[in-house]
Amino acid sequence: SVVLLYVAIFIFSLAAGGIGLMISSLSSTQQQAFLGAFTVGVPCILLSGAVTPVINMPIFLQHGSQLNPIRHFTTLVLRDITFEAASVSLLKICAITVVCVCVAVWMFRRRV
Repeated sequence: SVVLLYVAIFIFSLAAGGIGLMISSLSSTQQQAFLGAFTVGVPCILLSGAVTPVINMPIFLQHGSQLNPIRHFTTLVLRDITFEAASVSLLKICAITVVCVCVAVWMFRRRV
């Protein structure tokens, strides 16, 4: 439904923000943050399943892509799935979001 999609967009945005905060807390300059975002972002997009089907990837990349919030968001947006399957993908994005934001806040506080 539309409400589930809006909730998924919001939670995915929080996950992306958490990843961005982690990258920025590791960098000392804006250039390092930009290169870090590029270094993390491109593989995340390639492993999301939007460019290449996940089933065609090697097994270790299929399992590794479970940690990628873009993969689960892509599943929600691009595929015609049931409400139960959408809820599972949304819960996976929620778990990734909680971990990313908590680690990002911890790293940022440790740096300051």
